[in-house]
Amino acid sequence: MLKRSISLSLASLFLLLVGCASKPPAYNGISFPATTKAKVVFQEKDVPPQCTVFAHLIVHTPTGLTGKRVGDGITDFAEKKGADLVFIGLSRKTNDEAHDFEFFTYGPKDAYTFGKEWFGWKFGYSDWKKGGSVIGLGYDSWHDTSGIYDFGLKIQAVLLRCQKG
Repeated sequence: MLKRSISLSLASLFLLLVGCASKPPAYNGISFPATTKAKVVFQEKDVPPQCTVFAHLIVHTPTGLTGKRVGDGITDFAEKKGADLVFIGLSRKTNDEAHDFEFFTYGPKDAYTFGKEWFGWKFGYSDWKKGGSVIGLGYDSWHDTSGIYDFGLKIQAVLLRCQKG
């Protein structure tokens, strides 16, 4: 009877852990009041130095999306978290089976001024290095409604707050 009870408890615990592992990560970073119309930039020189960085992200996308859908998914998330500017870094192919957008947070612990403290794409390396080849994802593909990515993407992104309030 005791063995059966222990086996049942272990099986329940296993199912609980498997269920938790399959859910996308919850955003646990800094947030501000929601915004609308977050601007997206792809080059460091286009980020105003006075902007405040409040989230370092690596975004995993599902397969079968257009560039516009990728862009909409990231900017929708950014606006809900209070970003009015999104800085996009490199993108890579991935074979991960994301069924929805997944936003992995890598800090910062405290928001900081971009022009004074930005040291580049140094976060989330353990996740980043597990991706495939680097691919181009820029302004043109961000708005493309015809091309379909037949693979998932890992995208470096930084959320910034540039306006007061």
